[in-house]
Amino acid sequence: MIKNIYADSDFLAQMNIIDYSLLLGEILTDSVDKFKTLISETPDLDRGVFISNKNRIFIMGIIDPLTGFSCMKNLEYQFKKIKYGH
Repeated sequence: MIKNIYADSDFLAQMNIIDYSLLLGEILTDSVDKFKTLISETPDLDRGVFISNKNRIFIMGIIDPLTGFSCMKNLEYQFKKIKYGH
């Protein structure tokens, strides 16, 4: 999971996007094996899905990429740093 968070946040940083949210969902199920089969048949579903050994499935993703780090955002950041400190 940590590896995916780093990969996603690195990608957003390369795109100069600074405003996004982390979504974490949990699915409690008795059919983890069916979910594993579905993922093996559709590998694209594997991204951001983590299955524990206790019939719990976690889904994680970064959503709502809204704000790019533009010249105006840089000025805002510098102003806030002067006014409020780090």
